[in-house]
Order: sequence, then C-alpha cells, then structure tokens
Amino acid sequence: MFASSSFYGRKGLAIQAISGIDLALWDLTGKAAGKPAHQLIGGVVQSRVPTYFTSGKPEAGLPLGFTAFKLPMEISPEEPGARQRIVERLVNARRTVGKASKLMIDVLCRWTVAFTIEIAARLADADVRLDFIEEPILPDDIPGYEKLCVK
Repeated sequence: MFASSSFYGRKGLAIQAISGIDLALWDLTGKAAGKPAHQLIGGVVQSRVPTYFTSGKPEAGLPLGFTAFKLPMEISPEEPGARQRIVERLVNARRTVGKASKLMIDVLCRWTVAFTIEIAARLADADVRLDFIEEPILPDDIPGYEKLCVK
C-alpha cells in the first residue's frame, strides 16, 4: 500500500488511510490469536509510562498529579507584541508548574528557524527551561531542523 500510494505523497489522507488499515489488521490478528495486540509485538516493556498534561491551562493538571506540561502556543509571530507575549506566557507557566516540572510547547509549525532561535534565547534569559519545542517549523524542513538541533 505504501509503495502504491507514493504518487500521492508521504503525508495526508493516503498515509492516514494506510495507518488505519494497519491498526485494524493488528487488531484483527490479536482477536484471531486471542491476545491483545501489544502481546503480538513483544508484550509489556514497562509497567508505567511517563505522561504529560496538554492544555493552555497547566494549573488544571496540578491537582491531577501531573509533573510535566505541554502548552499549545497559539500566539503567532506576526501578532503585535508576539515575542513579549510568548515569553510572558511561558514565564507565568513556569511559575505555575514550578521549577521541578517539565514544561514543553507545541507550535504547530507556525514559526521560522530564526524566530525559534530568538524565542529560545529570550526564554533562556528569562530562566524558563523548556524540555522541548514541538514542531516549531514544518516537518519536512530538514535543513531548518539541522540548524535548530542542539549539538
């Protein structure tokens, strides 16, 4: 299926359909074998999996016991005062979740390499440690990600 759909690209509807079919086949195989699908691919690897709370309101995750938080970053670089608003939002988020918690953001591919580097520097100056910035640029921008990689 993958090779046959390559004409349509490596993302989008074709890949989503292949993924759905792949999951359904694993489920059917598990049902036929009388086992959960995870046992077909090797079984339990660890008893607990680390999780994080994704929300624009990280304070809602604190009473639930979360110690890692990911914020959607809806502030666009083109908005007036975007740089200052982003830093202020993340300074407040860090203050809310505490220094010991993990803090991440998801940008949904709306930034540029230069903007990402600038924001990372501003956050470092403000003593806001981010564990990761998810998708600051488009996934296919390999040269851009090479520039963003910490070496």
